[in-house]
Amino acid sequence: MYLLIVILNNEKHFEDLLQAYVEVGISDATVLESQSINDTVGSQVPIFAGLKYSMGDSKPYSKTILSIIIDKQQVDYLVKILDDAGIDINEPGSIRIMTLKLDNVYGKPKEFDLE
Repeated sequence: MYLLIVILNNEKHFEDLLQAYVEVGISDATVLESQSINDTVGSQVPIFAGLKYSMGDSKPYSKTILSIIIDKQQVDYLVKILDDAGIDINEPGSIRIMTLKLDNVYGKPKEFDLE
């Protein structure tokens, strides 16, 4: 088992990402609001915050999705679906995808229900 971590910095792709998760069969996931260190520093220092947001960069928040997956092939399939949807995972600052091997997972996820 693996922990799949996806950090989506471009929220316009959020719906596509969720659809890709469903298509891949990843249902054990948690979505978190997050913020990069760059955006945190930029929003905490008033002079930088004013410049940054006056230039049109008004969304400092990201979505971080934590998922338990069985096998890494699910990640390859997810990346393919995102690529087919026109999401360039190599575009700097757009999306980050990583996995960590898990030794133990306790507890069971809530059943996935689309209704």
